[in-house]
Amino acid sequence: MRFLIAFDGSSGAVACAEFLKKLMREDDVVEGLFVLNDTTVPMKFNFFDGIRTVESIEDLLKSLDDLFNAIFENHKNKSFKYLIQERANIADEIVRYAITSNADIIVTGTRKLKGIQKLILGSISSEILAKSPKPVMIVPP
Repeated sequence: MRFLIAFDGSSGAVACAEFLKKLMREDDVVEGLFVLNDTTVPMKFNFFDGIRTVESIEDLLKSLDDLFNAIFENHKNKSFKYLIQERANIADEIVRYAITSNADIIVTGTRKLKGIQKLILGSISSEILAKSPKPVMIVPP
């Protein structure tokens, strides 16, 4: 099975990756995908261990790659990819990538937004679920 995990290094993404790791078989393929739609640096970034200021895109991508590979360190069929698309819709890019990469399922975490916060900020995981022709698994933190 080919898994595509939306991976941004947040606590929700890390919890999602840890959950997925328990479900995977040895021959499964997991691909992490990060979509960056704002390249203004320095930027504040919400990592699993708190908010960090990132001075360069390269530092951000290396941190995410290192984290993804640490989580799946014992899995041989893993890779981390990123897309840099200014002002792109993140959910659209994830769905498009899932289709072109022949992923069997998209796996994404959630921040458990509620009420007005969800209305204003939206939910990438909800948008992926609504737009994807592929199955989507949403994992709570």
